[in-house]
Amino acid sequence: MTSLMQPVSLFAATIPGATAIFRRHGIDFCCGGGLPLADAAQAHGLDPAGLLRELMDQGGAADPAPACLSTPALTSLILDCFHAGHRQQLDELLYLSQKVESVHGQHPDCPKGLHALLAQVAGELEEHMQKEEQVLFPAMLSGGSFFLAAPIACMMQEHDVFGDQLHQMAALTRDFTPPARACATWRALYSSLQHFVQEAQEHVHLENDVLFPRFGASA
Repeated sequence: MTSLMQPVSLFAATIPGATAIFRRHGIDFCCGGGLPLADAAQAHGLDPAGLLRELMDQGGAADPAPACLSTPALTSLILDCFHAGHRQQLDELLYLSQKVESVHGQHPDCPKGLHALLAQVAGELEEHMQKEEQVLFPAMLSGGSFFLAAPIACMMQEHDVFGDQLHQMAALTRDFTPPARACATWRALYSSLQHFVQEAQEHVHLENDVLFPRFGASA
């Protein structure tokens, strides 16, 4: 039975479209997804029962919930949509952030340090994804489970660091809000960065709360 005391991550994993609802309300379903739905709603000034009804109404969507996907289908989704997508997104974000900081470095709202943060994230995330692509996912698909606890724990620790970096991006950009007279490049940077952060949160959620628990990890 659905309960307001169930964690946000469970709703995100089992209700198609729930993540879009959480994003719209600013609720963290990723690294902060362990919070009960009632507490998350109250923290954002929402009526818990109203939020639950909104989620239940969304539950009739046609697309399957991530938790319903097989492990091969889920890993393919992660690789095709998120690993490949992040690589493309970060290339463009590095270009845009460098341009904005070099041209508008004297502006009081310039996101100084964003390019360096993105460069750090790009390097660390590439290494992280390579470990999943070359070692962890193939082991999962071959049926191995006994020796996966340690590498999964390592991946989840790296996800925590990544989550903190995503919050830093939001802070540096004032929640992705460009100044009133920002140029097109500045606006494109913030729009693209917000999309990257949303996709990254979805990515981490799918691994932490859907894929990894199938191999003994605590969601």
